[in-house]
Amino acid sequence: VRKALAADDLAAAKAAAPAAAAKATALQGEYADKADEIKAMTAAATKVSTSGDIALARMAFGEFSRSLIGLVAADKGVAGGVVCYRCPMAKTYQKWLQLGDDMGFPYWGAEMLKCGAKVPVAP
Repeated sequence: VRKALAADDLAAAKAAAPAAAAKATALQGEYADKADEIKAMTAAATKVSTSGDIALARMAFGEFSRSLIGLVAADKGVAGGVVCYRCPMAKTYQKWLQLGDDMGFPYWGAEMLKCGAKVPVAP
């Protein structure tokens, strides 16, 4: 979803969102104490999949990121290679996670693709 939003591709983001929702839901058994975060992640991914425009999808992705970062921050063992970035220009939640160091800013896409900096994984 993040890659699609960074590429300004709403259709791809919507197509990828159900898999993100399913992966979030699958975490329920392992992280029963994080049920609220997992429920929020699932709901946000569902919002991405039904968004009518990319701005709404990006807002929903921000909600997803907030919950995911909270979960990862609570259990560093799940971080496995993810990098947390933050851009103060984001109009929604300003952080996101991604694999690797080739930053792709999901909240503005091509307009500001490389805006942001690495930050610690913390809500």
